[in-house]
Amino acid sequence: MKSTSAVALLISMWMFSGSGWGVTQAAAPSLGSAFKEWCQNLTSLSAERRKTVEILLEKADTSDCELAAENLSSRTELYLEVNQITDITPLTGFTNLEQLYLTDNQIADVSPLAGLINLKKLSLSVNQITDISPLAGLTNLEQLYLESNQIKDVRPLVGLINLEVLVLSNNQITNVNPLAGLTNLDELYLHQNQITNVSPLAGLTKLTGLGLENNQITDVSPLAGLINLIGLGLGGNQITDVSPLAGLINLEWLWLQGNPIPAGSSANAQPTCPVSRPDVCLF
Repeated sequence: MKSTSAVALLISMWMFSGSGWGVTQAAAPSLGSAFKEWCQNLTSLSAERRKTVEILLEKADTSDCELAAENLSSRTELYLEVNQITDITPLTGFTNLEQLYLTDNQIADVSPLAGLINLKKLSLSVNQITDISPLAGLTNLEQLYLESNQIKDVRPLVGLINLEVLVLSNNQITNVNPLAGLTNLDELYLHQNQITNVSPLAGLTKLTGLGLENNQITDVSPLAGLINLIGLGLGGNQITDVSPLAGLINLEWLWLQGNPIPAGSSANAQPTCPVSRPDVCLF
């Protein structure tokens, strides 16, 4: 009886250890395995996905799917600008990427990038993106370029606290509150949006470059404490009083053209430059 119990116990331990009869341990998928499978089944893919796979094969400089997968999955940089790409699903497994350039394509869905957590630099300017929520987990990003898309909501960026450069020009942004906590930003470009209130930017004191041209801004007093600014673009707004900028002593460029700033009373007089060096201002 004891012998039977002992045998049963051994069998039980063997099975739970993962080495028992009928138990197979699956090997972890290798980097690039998904790409390799898509590559080997090109004819079954949608035209959009097939196009992306073919472009990646060109980048790898081989038609051998296995070699291409190895080549691409080992890269830390990938340049795919101006290729009319719409489907970026084939990039899903390239988790070694630290820099990815997808400027000037036809991308609307960025969800395939959600797992590329090692990215430090990502360029998605000039695409058709409205939803950037899949980028919320890319917390290693230091530079993010999203110019010329159709973005309204920047709340997904709230946790990207390592960002140093953020380009959101030419979108449809009205609310910049979610950017208030991105205190490591060195450069921030928001021109050509629909912004009226810049007070959420008041705490971004590391900024050296700030672009706010062509918005609907009237009050610049929240920018008075950004003393590290070297370049500040405020052209094409509705600003009448620039005196709050007088303390920005490090400014080398201040763009103010296209605002209703009162000029002096003398003939051909220009508005008064708020900083001590008048050559800094462009009216």
